[in-house]
Amino acid sequence: MSEALQFLVDAAGKRTAVVLPITDYEKLLEDLHDLAVMAERRDEPAIPDEQFKAELKPDRIPWPTLSDSRQTDEPSPHSA
Repeated sequence: MSEALQFLVDAAGKRTAVVLPITDYEKLLEDLHDLAVMAERRDEPAIPDEQFKAELKPDRIPWPTLSDSRQTDEPSPHSA
């Protein structure tokens, strides 16, 4: 969240509204939407990761693993 928050206050100095950058506002809307989707799906049955991976369509890119990213014949750009 940005440090550029501004507050509108009433005559007594009580905060009544907030002004924030549009990018922060859009991020909040996205987060709110994600939370709503999670709440809607809370009671859906879960499946184990391995079952999910097995059900992926065979013509799709394989699910990467951490060990896949470490197995390469090319030297690391950071190695000297």
